[in-house]
Amino acid sequence: TQLQFDPITNILIGSRCVTYLLEKSRVITQNDRKERNYHIFHQMFAAFETVKEKLFHVSTVTMRDFRYTSSGDSHTHSIEGVPDSTRYLQTMQALDLLGINETDRFQLQCILVGILYLGQIIFYGDNDRSYIDPTQGDITSKCCELLGLEVHSFCEKTTVRTIDVAGEEMIVHLSREQATDARDALAKDIYERLFLWLVNEINGSTSKQESLLEKTVSLLDIFGFESFQTNRFEQLNINYANEKLQQKFVQDVFSSVQLEYQAEGLNWEMITYKDNSDILELLEGKSGVFSLLNEECNLPQGNDMKYLTKLLSYHQKSLYLTQTVHMSKDSFSVSHYAGKVTYSVIGFVERNRDNLPLEMKTLMLTSTNDIITAIFNDARPRSGSGSDSMVSVASTAISSIDTASATRRPTLRRSIPVTPANSVKKNSSYLKAESVTTKFKSQLSSLMDTISRTNVQYVRCIKPNSQKSSTLFDRLMVVEQLRCAGMIEAIRISRAAYPYRLTHHEFIGRFGYLIRNHTNLLNSLPNRCESLLKELLGTQSQLESFAKSYEVGKTRIYFTAGTLEMLENVRGKLIRGHTLTIQKTYRRFYNRRRYLKTLGRILVVQSVIRRYVIMKRYIYTLRRVIAVQSMARRRSAIKLYKNMRIVNAILQLQKFTRMKQARKNFVSTYKKIIIIQSIVRTF
Repeated sequence: TQLQFDPITNILIGSRCVTYLLEKSRVITQNDRKERNYHIFHQMFAAFETVKEKLFHVSTVTMRDFRYTSSGDSHTHSIEGVPDSTRYLQTMQALDLLGINETDRFQLQCILVGILYLGQIIFYGDNDRSYIDPTQGDITSKCCELLGLEVHSFCEKTTVRTIDVAGEEMIVHLSREQATDARDALAKDIYERLFLWLVNEINGSTSKQESLLEKTVSLLDIFGFESFQTNRFEQLNINYANEKLQQKFVQDVFSSVQLEYQAEGLNWEMITYKDNSDILELLEGKSGVFSLLNEECNLPQGNDMKYLTKLLSYHQKSLYLTQTVHMSKDSFSVSHYAGKVTYSVIGFVERNRDNLPLEMKTLMLTSTNDIITAIFNDARPRSGSGSDSMVSVASTAISSIDTASATRRPTLRRSIPVTPANSVKKNSSYLKAESVTTKFKSQLSSLMDTISRTNVQYVRCIKPNSQKSSTLFDRLMVVEQLRCAGMIEAIRISRAAYPYRLTHHEFIGRFGYLIRNHTNLLNSLPNRCESLLKELLGTQSQLESFAKSYEVGKTRIYFTAGTLEMLENVRGKLIRGHTLTIQKTYRRFYNRRRYLKTLGRILVVQSVIRRYVIMKRYIYTLRRVIAVQSMARRRSAIKLYKNMRIVNAILQLQKFTRMKQARKNFVSTYKKIIIIQSIVRTF
């Protein structure tokens, strides 16, 4: 990505992008079940039902219903917590912001869905002839409708090829496997051309004319060294690019060290470092991996196993290319700077040819979709068409090759001029085209030339863990990334002569207090550092062992391995001694203050406890006294009660005796009265 700045105000005014190594094979298949197809396909499946109904002609369709999206991860519906439905809306808003109108956006989506339906078409037949099953008419018609093609012409062009024999055209029928391969090649080519068209549109919206630019900052973003369980053609190209960049990185590190030593006026010997030129010669040499692959691709009967046999025969004595008995027969290993990687040659020849049959291209030029007719025109932007100052490598986990033009036109029809179909040159039924490796080597060479003319700064991004957690640090994973990024070799080069360095002020500030009687009366700061080093490193007899242990430069002091560690140990011992003294004094002060506070608190606690004990005793005694008093009162009450009972009994006896005597007197008197009454009545 090229950041463009105004030459007067230094304000960012635009940007441009060039792509390298776009991985077309991801469109039709994924390396493992954890890898998704391109995100745009998943986003369209997560769109609103009305959008899906308009594009897929059915609203219940899922990514597991299509061959091109079901071979990878079809269960992940969000990236970094953002669902695909939200990202779909963001993508459409971004396209609208870039000036792509609604009609073009709809045609673009139709092409993407048409690619998916293209993968659903199945060819039947044998080795002599192939055809599309009529029962697939619904799928075929949907595919042709989305791509703007005529169904009959599509069925015909995808199953035959036209070859030129002695000036006469002959029609050759394709086998089922050949027709299937041609279908997948068409799907990949459509996506690649569509991607380039979109990059071209983006550049047209964001970039300024190069003639007006004087200041640019270019960002080169590359994924890095790749080594999977199964490594194919794309991984070889990516690792080749990393070998080239690693060579440049090592040279820059070595050159920067060399220039720094010379600027400081140091006496130093030439540093030897590991160079990967042998590996690059193996890959890009006259009889290298890529040259033999291109040679095999030019043969009519060339195939992957013949290529592997020829490769192993040419490099049977090579230390960097091997095939062991434990490896598969279709594999070979290359010892890259970051480690040995085993590649499977399956698909090498076909992917390197990257040829689209002429019938397919002619068919696409008849499309009613304006974008398809534009992107399949021969005048479309090709790889590396951007300026030399435009440096970008946009490679994700896997990629394939091509770049986008940076010039934007007002409308789609004018953006890519149409060339008449009869002006297309043909060789047999395939377009004449450079191989993938040839184009990529050319682009990479141009890229390296551009880098060599710039002031390069390197930024290494390290992923601490695979769980995207802020609290985890996977040591083995980090070490592997450092190794693959070439940092280990860079560190080795940096440590080869004087791995440690300090400025004069840093050295004085860090080690000046180690000598008590050291004075700073000398005017020259380097001389003060030299004097301090001699005192720290010992007497003249000891200095012989340290004769080359350090160099005092104009602005810095350079130390060999072990010297700075020894000085740090001396400093550490002194600091530890002072630290212990400070700690002892502080602990005494702290503990005494703590003791006095504790003593005061103890006295308070004691007084509270004594008060509590005395009060508890008082309450206990008081309760005893009250208990004795209650017992005495009880005894008196009992005695009084008993006396009262005796008196009450006497009174009751007296009452009963009196009652009985009175009753006896009453009865005697009553009888006497009755007798008197009876006598009286007698008379």
